[in-house]
Amino acid sequence: MFINDNPILSSSEDRLKRSKFSKQFGKALLKLDHSGSIVIGLCGPWGSGKSSILNLALEEITKTNKDKKHIVFKFNPWNYVDQGNLISIFLTELAKEVRKTNLKEKARFALNSLSKKLIIYSQFLSLLVYVNQVSNLHPTLASMATFILSVKWIPQFIKDLAEAVKNKTEIKTKTLEELKNDINKRIKDIGLKITVVVDDIDRLSDEEIRQMFQLIKQSANFTSVTYILAFDDKQVAKVLDKSSFNGREYLEKIVQVHFQVPFLAQDLLESYFFEEMDKVIKPFPQKLWDNKHWGNLYYDGVQNFIKSIRHVKRFVNTLKFNVSLVPDEINPVDFIGIESLRVFVPEIYKEIGKNEDLFTETESSYSRSNSSEKDSKKVRLEKIIELGGEENKQTVTNIFRELSA
Repeated sequence: MFINDNPILSSSEDRLKRSKFSKQFGKALLKLDHSGSIVIGLCGPWGSGKSSILNLALEEITKTNKDKKHIVFKFNPWNYVDQGNLISIFLTELAKEVRKTNLKEKARFALNSLSKKLIIYSQFLSLLVYVNQVSNLHPTLASMATFILSVKWIPQFIKDLAEAVKNKTEIKTKTLEELKNDINKRIKDIGLKITVVVDDIDRLSDEEIRQMFQLIKQSANFTSVTYILAFDDKQVAKVLDKSSFNGREYLEKIVQVHFQVPFLAQDLLESYFFEEMDKVIKPFPQKLWDNKHWGNLYYDGVQNFIKSIRHVKRFVNTLKFNVSLVPDEINPVDFIGIESLRVFVPEIYKEIGKNEDLFTETESSYSRSNSSEKDSKKVRLEKIIELGGEENKQTVTNIFRELSA
């Protein structure tokens, strides 16, 4: 059975002892007391377990939080096909979440009013976006027909405009800031506390990442709202660097509280890896398994590729799929070594097939080669190893050496 790469949802699934940190994180969020908008970042590289930690923290919040006036809204931009206007999508979804909140009759009227204000605010912002897009269009479009056919957002614009007409009085008579003040007043009057969780920011396009931070910094920085953002801070800073300012400094201005995903102890990662690898090697005849060969291959090579839980899942799932395709008499340790190259340094794996003579030559035939031939083969091998990058050079060299032993 393949390992599911979805994040875990509860502490009962936690095999890497992340529950303690996640519970403390969740409790700290519940204790936050602020009247404005605060942004908290949970940062770490891809595959480090950010989504799982968020889910465990939210589990703690749900378990501990008995106040129905605390809304927890999970917003994942990846769930929406039209990501061109994330700000409008976000506000519309938040309005739906507010409307679903189960409060008494008097408060329900206030919630419905707040939900409507959010929709109107979203429509106002959408129209501003369209005006900006029109102003950026090429001025020499041949005709109105060409114009309509060439602009993919025209149908959505017509729909949004029709919706906006229903609220034309408010949109016409109030400024954007006044609409935002109305929203803040209603949140305060109801006594709402809103926690917004945004995951997978680093998987968005450059423009969408910039939209999300504009949303958080300017458009939806409402009162009593806590934003919890999960992202790879290095990746996002690089994207923001392209906007003519220092991405790292920009993040520091927006994100007031930074949490780094806790370091995953190597022994826990290895324990999980070996547990799953036992299932991989089970179909192979025991007589073909060489513990010494496997130990050398793992500790000198494969271990250096396994740096996160996602690496384990990706590698083990690949092995589980391919093990059914290989003959029973194949050396299982060699098979694992070659597969590690295919998964983690595919550019090197491709060259193995193209340079078969380098990897299938026997010691006796190599000894019969003259010095010129040996030098040529050495140069070819070094060029192949260099394709994996400097950080993998020694690891690949060790794997090649072990496989040829």
